[in-house]
Amino acid sequence: MKKCYECGKELKFWEGYHHPTLGRKTLVCSKCFESVARSMDKYCNFILKELKQEELKSNVNISDITSKFIKWWNNLKTMH
Repeated sequence: MKKCYECGKELKFWEGYHHPTLGRKTLVCSKCFESVARSMDKYCNFILKELKQEELKSNVNISDITSKFIKWWNNLKTMH
C-alpha cells in the first residue's frame, strides 16, 4: 500500500491521485489533492495578475513574448 505524500494516509489499491506538481510517482488522497489544486490556482492567478500589471507598466507585450517562446519551444522539440 502507498501513503499520501501530504498527510500520510494509507491509500488503497484504486485510491489516490497523481500529485499535480511532483508528478506521477507521488500520490495524494482526494482531500489533499483538492488542497494542492486550490493552492496552485491561487498561485497561477497571482502570477497572471503580476504579468498583466507588468505589461501595463511597460511597453512590452507579454502575449508576443509568450508566442515567440512557444514557437521556439516547438522548433526545439522537432529538432530532436
